[in-house]
Amino acid sequence: MACAWETHNWLAYSLLEDWEGNIWVAPGRMAPALLATRQPPFKKLPKVPGSTIEPFVGALYEDHQRNLWIGTPEALIRSDYTTGRITTFHTGGPEVGADVISICEDGSGNLWVGSYSHGLHRFDRRTGKFIKTYQHNPADPHSLSNDVVMRLFVDHNGILWAGTADGLDRFDALAERFTTYKFEPQSSLLILALIEDQQGKLWIGTESSGLRQFDPATGQLSIYQHDRDRPGTLSDNRVNSVHFDRSGTMWVGTQNGLDRFDAHTGRFSALIQRDGLPGNAVGCILEDKAGSLWMSTNNGVARFNPQSGTFTNFSTAEGLPGPNLTGWGACFQSPSGEMFFGGFNGGTSFFPEAVAGPSSAPRIVRCPYLCQSGDQSLSLQARGLGARLERSGKRPEAGYLHDPTFTHVHVSRTGSDQGWALERARCGASHRDPAVLVEYKAVPGRRWRPSVSDNVGRIPSAPESCGLSIRDEACGAHAHCP
Repeated sequence: MACAWETHNWLAYSLLEDWEGNIWVAPGRMAPALLATRQPPFKKLPKVPGSTIEPFVGALYEDHQRNLWIGTPEALIRSDYTTGRITTFHTGGPEVGADVISICEDGSGNLWVGSYSHGLHRFDRRTGKFIKTYQHNPADPHSLSNDVVMRLFVDHNGILWAGTADGLDRFDALAERFTTYKFEPQSSLLILALIEDQQGKLWIGTESSGLRQFDPATGQLSIYQHDRDRPGTLSDNRVNSVHFDRSGTMWVGTQNGLDRFDAHTGRFSALIQRDGLPGNAVGCILEDKAGSLWMSTNNGVARFNPQSGTFTNFSTAEGLPGPNLTGWGACFQSPSGEMFFGGFNGGTSFFPEAVAGPSSAPRIVRCPYLCQSGDQSLSLQARGLGARLERSGKRPEAGYLHDPTFTHVHVSRTGSDQGWALERARCGASHRDPAVLVEYKAVPGRRWRPSVSDNVGRIPSAPESCGLSIRDEACGAHAHCP
């Protein structure tokens, strides 16, 4: 279909409907525009009104009235569940950054807010005011151990624990004083994760010293760290999050993968990008009603099925505010099942059951082959990638241009001169062979490394062999592929 009509600022020359029902518009010399016909499953969280800085989200919490609280460098944000109204609160006045990085609610309904450098605050939700601030006092051994309060947690006894940059603090609500546990007396220990298991033991993730198990009743401490010379150890000593699933299995999000802990053997097994994880840095982990694990990463959000061992990955194509949702491991799951993740690129919310699957934006495949040919028309055929065509319910025809697997072939020189090597001619599939076919022209006398990327520029989650067949169309001979 070809037509032209004028909008406010540009003239559209053509329209195309894709197989998801979305409308693509070609506005003259501008880049194509996408008119989505359905709302993406992931929604962006609000930020401070009028803010001009990056929408970093350091903490997330939904209270028992279902109001969402969002911690940012500028302020504490409340999103009213009933009206949707956004209200901001400042810990030290509008001119002072809040740096909120942890939020929790105690049994009395008090909201506790931890900051990066301003200590621990108690917030009265009825008055909308911070009523008390706890900070470190070198002269008082029962003061907060450090003004950087990374994690807040209320245990099964109703006791508030604060993980700081210098230890683990237990708060005595009656005496309003802290008892500090320093696991490394000679150095600081920045706590990034804090959770309680079914036996009442605390699991503590640190910035660079691995994972600790601490029994408050006995004072017993166990240490788990990465050791490159010992298989089965933690995959990385930066532990961003810890989660116990419904079966009691512990999962650990590190800076280098998702680790599963075997309590019987004391060993860890790691899942990384080559296993399907979109990014190796895992920020926070949640679990849906079906038993699937959801996690924020430095390259989108992933859903992991522990039964099949497979990942389903989501990106900005599905509505995420950006690829990197790590940071301080902000996440929360409400009683309704709604999930919230936040990090460097802002925050997102979604209901897992409403997320059917990733968009059919082309899957990324990188083809690690080096081929050399003369100045001929070649065809690059990736076999074994036709499943998406078959599942679409549409019979592909010769020259079918809506390729579900990839849309661009990028080729860079293996030498010092990096540049475009091939000139794309056509991308399609044959009804006789559902494999993807890409034709291009090669520059003579060079060696090239073809790779494939999708139409939204996502970084490949893992290199994949795609069974390439390089054929010289002119003479019918196969080019040499070492």
